[in-house]
Amino acid sequence: MAYIWENYNYERRFEVDIENTSSYVEIWDDGGESIKVNVLKRFENIFFPEGIIKDSEDFKELEDKYKNIDKYKWISNILLHYLAQLDLLKGITRKEEMIQMKNKEVHKYLNDELNSFFLRLNQENQYKILNLLVEKEKRENRVSLFDTALKELFGTVQIYDDSYDEIIYIYVDAEENEYNQKMYELIKTLFKDMFVQDYVMWKNQHPGIIEIEKTMKIGLISVNM
Repeated sequence: MAYIWENYNYERRFEVDIENTSSYVEIWDDGGESIKVNVLKRFENIFFPEGIIKDSEDFKELEDKYKNIDKYKWISNILLHYLAQLDLLKGITRKEEMIQMKNKEVHKYLNDELNSFFLRLNQENQYKILNLLVEKEKRENRVSLFDTALKELFGTVQIYDDSYDEIIYIYVDAEENEYNQKMYELIKTLFKDMFVQDYVMWKNQHPGIIEIEKTMKIGLISVNM
């Protein structure tokens, strides 16, 4: 996916072109004098502001002006050059742009309750989740990031894969409370393979796991193996 700031050249001309729109494409560059830009991807509210666009006829009329009237072509070119330079000044990267896109899309994967929970998360945890969603897309969903997401959001996590029962057993070293349960459901919804069953064990709700000292205690008594 290419953006207006990539390989920026102030001598090239930008043109508004939304005939072949795609949520994954911002520019079409065939190497000619002009670069066609899908402004709907990031700049819709700038080029087609809600205060002006009342219906589809208004939209079409303004689109035609950007394509056919020299004054509008000139204004849109200057504006897109400004936006490209603004991107460069902000230090925006391809990955950061993809994270911004995921932030706009993540609600599509969640029910109302989990979406509300995601919006209440602090910025750091939201960023971790969005970053993992970008990585998931880059890998074309071929590799599960469920265990990675659990470890990044919870810290100490052990996952045991029982191929015989086709169940993964998960020990999370955290208290079972409403927040942690919602966090687990959020991670599960976004990253777990839908064909794999899971069984989660929270702190003090598990059999002893030899590798984890905290689980090898009964009250104040340590169990040595």
